[in-house]
Amino acid sequence: MRTAYAGIAAESKPSAPLLTAAMARAAARAWRTLGAVGRARRGLVLAAVSAGLAFGCGGARVAEPAQPSPETQALLEQADQEQRARRYDRAEAIYQRARQQAPDPASRSAAARAHGRALIFWGQYPQAAAALDEATQLTPDDAGAWHDLGMVRHTLGDLVAAERAFRRSIAAAPRDPRPRIALAAQLWGQRRHRAALHEYEALRKLDLPDAIAEQVTWAITTLQAQIAPPEPAQP
Repeated sequence: MRTAYAGIAAESKPSAPLLTAAMARAAARAWRTLGAVGRARRGLVLAAVSAGLAFGCGGARVAEPAQPSPETQALLEQADQEQRARRYDRAEAIYQRARQQAPDPASRSAAARAHGRALIFWGQYPQAAAALDEATQLTPDDAGAWHDLGMVRHTLGDLVAAERAFRRSIAAAPRDPRPRIALAAQLWGQRRHRAALHEYEALRKLDLPDAIAEQVTWAITTLQAQIAPPEPAQP
């Protein structure tokens, strides 16, 4: 399986922040295909992803998914250690084992979610989508898994499935800005301006970091100008 990990930068170490950075790089590649979105709008998406895998922004709190069994948790920690040591083949085998041996739905979901995020880091997006899809089926209220699935679906070009995943993430964690930022950017890229404006206006009601709040305001102003009818010509 060595060739499967050829895209991983040699200097990368797969800690949680770097998994997030890998997701940001994947999102950047996806959003570069949306020429109408523009650099500032892509920045909103990357800012959301770079905020981290853990939910919560500006003090907002959401329910965490159910915890895995101690046995599954131990295997996931072992897989993470193998990743940190850049032994990706071993990490893959342990993730597979954790998923196969998980004793209950919460453990199976946690193992699938962790494996999916590792697969994102390794650039294996179809496999990541399959793992994250399993996680969302097992724990339908897992907002993080839905968000990550949406990002992967978008990267794979399935915008309908991506939108569905983002909306499920929003429903599960309405105070978290990341899925709404990603959805708004996708809608704008599809030239669905009114729908994008609705998402940005909802974002403005959340407790956002100043840098993101400033870009949200810019996005709202820009979209309002695009939607507004042109002024009649002066006689």
